[in-house]
Amino acid sequence: MASYVGLDVSLKTTAVAIINAKGEPQKEITVATEPAEIIKVLRSRKRYIGAIGLEAGALSGWLHLHLNEAGYPAICIETLRMSRFAKATPNKTDRSDAMAIAQAMRVNLYQAVHVKSASSARAKTLLVLRNNLAAQCAELEIMLRGTLKVFGLKVGVISTARFADRVR
Repeated sequence: MASYVGLDVSLKTTAVAIINAKGEPQKEITVATEPAEIIKVLRSRKRYIGAIGLEAGALSGWLHLHLNEAGYPAICIETLRMSRFAKATPNKTDRSDAMAIAQAMRVNLYQAVHVKSASSARAKTLLVLRNNLAAQCAELEIMLRGTLKVFGLKVGVISTARFADRVR
C-alpha cells in the first residue's frame, strides 16, 4: 500500500505529513528545511511512497531537485489551487497545510508546475544579477553627476570607459 507525503516548506522548518492510501495519518513531524533531514524522515518509512507534494516557492526547486535525485517522486504543485484546497481545514497551521498537501496528492487534486533545471536556474540568476548590477552602476553615475553639479562641475556626455577620469 502506498504512502503520500505533503511538505509545507518555510525558510527554517518544513512540516512533513505522511498518510496511507486510505488517507489515515501515519506520521507528522517538523524538520529543518534541508534535503538531508527530509530524506532521513522519508527513509524511515518502509512503505512505497506514491507521491511527495510541495507547493511552488523560493526553496521548492532546490528541494525538488534533491528529492528526485534521491529517487523520490517529488512533485511541485501550484499554490493557488492548493490554498483553496487547504481552506477546508479548520485551523491553518503548517501541520494542517502539510496534511492537506498529502491528501491532495492522494486523491490527485493538484496541478503540477514546471521546475527549472539547476543549470537553467543558475543561468537566469546570473543574468538577473548582471542586469541589477548594470542598473545600479547607471544609477550611481546619475547620482554622481547630480552631486557634482551642485559644485558647478559638469561631467558632460562621455563614454563609460572615460567616466572615472573625467570625474577626477
